[in-house]
Amino acid sequence: MLSRLNLLRPPTHNVHMASNYGLIRLAANSGTTSLSGRFRSIVSRSMYQQSQDMTVAAGGGQYNNVSPTDAQRSFSRFNIYKGKGAVQLSFIPPTWREVNGPRSAADCVVDREGALFMEFANINPNAPQQAGYGSRTYNWEQKIVFAMKPAELGNFLEEKLYSKGFDLYHDPEIGTVNAGATKKSFSVKPNPDSSYMFTINQTEKSGNRISVTVPISQSEMAVIMNLVSFAVPRLLGMDIGLDYTQHTLLPALPRGAIN
Repeated sequence: MLSRLNLLRPPTHNVHMASNYGLIRLAANSGTTSLSGRFRSIVSRSMYQQSQDMTVAAGGGQYNNVSPTDAQRSFSRFNIYKGKGAVQLSFIPPTWREVNGPRSAADCVVDREGALFMEFANINPNAPQQAGYGSRTYNWEQKIVFAMKPAELGNFLEEKLYSKGFDLYHDPEIGTVNAGATKKSFSVKPNPDSSYMFTINQTEKSGNRISVTVPISQSEMAVIMNLVSFAVPRLLGMDIGLDYTQHTLLPALPRGAIN
């Protein structure tokens, strides 16, 4: 696979990386650089544009035998549609910010880690349904969105997934005055036939409760696990920070150099 740095980096730039901190320093013959300018040439255009709105979990244009242009945002999803519910999985890349580092004013670090966004919806009970997922309609207006951070995604790669599965609990408003207003729980449970069951619950203080259950086949889980394994380093920004074919390693920064 060709490196994004190879494809997008202007030839006059030198990119250096302090590996111990995942820190990137950008230097150009013309002087300092900015996050919105030369750094954008290092991060793939589609990733940069997606990261501007971390709340967008899915959507965007659909392309018929064309590649997204610089003015378009590109989205990719893994969709699983079943008889009573559906789930759409999208990976959202990390965001970056400039810092006044000890080496230059053009250092960039990950500001917010990327995440896996999962959108769940029940089948629409008021719409006529036909055989085949292409003819089914789902109630996406009452979808449940659940975001998993890289550390949480490790649950998909643990051995216990095959025997016990895992459970996660989120409070979107934790740390605010609205803490506890909405609670979400997500569980993955293995079945005896090596398939799995995804169950998402959302409960509000008002008493409103939504639950979606989606059966996941063994092959679908294999795809999810491979996507997670591929995505986690990129959600942490490691594909940029650890691209040794394009970076010249700098000595490790002294302890305490980055707060």
